[in-house]
Amino acid sequence: MKIRFINFALGLWIGFTGAAQPMPPTPGAANETKSGLTSNGPAPSGESEGDEPLPYAPLAYQNTDGFWLEIEIFDDSNSKRISLNNITNALVYDIDVSTNLVNWSLYQRIVATDTNFSFVEPPDETMRFFRAKQLDNRIQFPDWDDGIEQFLFFDAWTPVTGTYHLELYGDGALVFQTTQTIPTNGFFGVRDGSYNPNDWPNTGYYAVEQWELVATVTPANTSAVPASVSVKKQFRHPYQSRRGITVHQHKVLGEPVSSVALDEFLSYIHLYYLGNLQTTPQINVNGSPVDEFLDTSMLPKLYEPWHWTNNLIGFITNRTISDLYYFGHGNNTYIGSAPPYRIALPTLQASSMLKTNPMRYVGLDGCNTAKETDMLNAYVGYKKSVTRPWFRDKGFIPRFGWGMKEKKAVADYLRGSLYDPAFAYVVDFYQHLTHRDASGFFDNTYKDSVEFARHPQGRGFNYPPYGQPQYNEWAVGPIGFSFNPFTYVGCEDCFFDE
Repeated sequence: MKIRFINFALGLWIGFTGAAQPMPPTPGAANETKSGLTSNGPAPSGESEGDEPLPYAPLAYQNTDGFWLEIEIFDDSNSKRISLNNITNALVYDIDVSTNLVNWSLYQRIVATDTNFSFVEPPDETMRFFRAKQLDNRIQFPDWDDGIEQFLFFDAWTPVTGTYHLELYGDGALVFQTTQTIPTNGFFGVRDGSYNPNDWPNTGYYAVEQWELVATVTPANTSAVPASVSVKKQFRHPYQSRRGITVHQHKVLGEPVSSVALDEFLSYIHLYYLGNLQTTPQINVNGSPVDEFLDTSMLPKLYEPWHWTNNLIGFITNRTISDLYYFGHGNNTYIGSAPPYRIALPTLQASSMLKTNPMRYVGLDGCNTAKETDMLNAYVGYKKSVTRPWFRDKGFIPRFGWGMKEKKAVADYLRGSLYDPAFAYVVDFYQHLTHRDASGFFDNTYKDSVEFARHPQGRGFNYPPYGQPQYNEWAVGPIGFSFNPFTYVGCEDCFFDE
């Protein structure tokens, strides 16, 4: 359920989700534009200005810049996702929180990298209100990322002609400052000159958890006031050694399924397990190590409630594992089924550990797990695919995640058999991904492996010969599809063993 919020002069009102209605902006401080207030509590009732009843219709507060706040309540967990929508790339926004609409404090400062930003509030009974404001647009941060790994950098831009002053803090201690003339192109910032991209991805790391840059620009026109803003980047920790789990949901095929189909299913999962084992030592659901001699009947399986609520979520959020392959039910907000047999997106997004310790590799082999890429982003820290040079130039550790953007048929209940193409695709993906050259190194990238499995050699999802119309001979009823549902994010042209 989604709700948008509007702010009239006389109070706080809400309406249900729909198209935004233009509203006059709330007066604010100079160089600051405020959006509507939001609350995670119940909706008040009453009348708007002019004594006209609040209509039971979509309403939203919009200022002249057009951004607004929105809340989505997850019915299964009562968690709330607060979204800041229609924002402008490279600009800085503050999200404030209050329990009484009088005393406000900073909840989170963000630099926009997309047209929207969201965060999750865990379920509780505390009434809270939120508001958002855009900071001075004379200092912007293009191509922003809020993490630092092997390369320290802050890039900024300003339309101002004059001077800039920078102060860089590492864990609160001043480590660098400078005052310079603003270049004619408006770009300035601070970078670690000792970073050598040729040493990537093994360049080394910093002993600082949080970096903060305070930037001030002073116009040459002495009648104009300076602009100043501070932004922070968090150190994202590397995994000193990789460890993973290849796990499937108990009875995911449902009933009835023949013993032949079940054996075939476990054989497929075993092939995926051996593929993951090529680069990452594996563990079982109890945390004990497993090896290449593991029998298909002993493959890691999620069937007890605590396998979900304690073991797997603990592995993910406590840095026990860096790699995860999951086969089972799911959608774009959770993997699993009904509680407690699930891991929900709000739980992942609320994990401070995942924010500073994103995983290296994640495969979510279930229906709609990548319909939106929020789930993959919660695990690996990326919402889209990017290139190897991009990772290298920013000093970021290679990370990759994939899932399905549609429903995925896996078994024919009438025949009691599997839809083999759904499994063959992943077999082809792993076969190509773990192929080694004469020196023993993996020689195919993630993207290469996706394309190999897709066409023309791949057997999965029945892609037709090159140049022929697409078809899908195994699509059945509403759960079928005529295109490849495999979606991925992260370093597309990196290798599995990097």
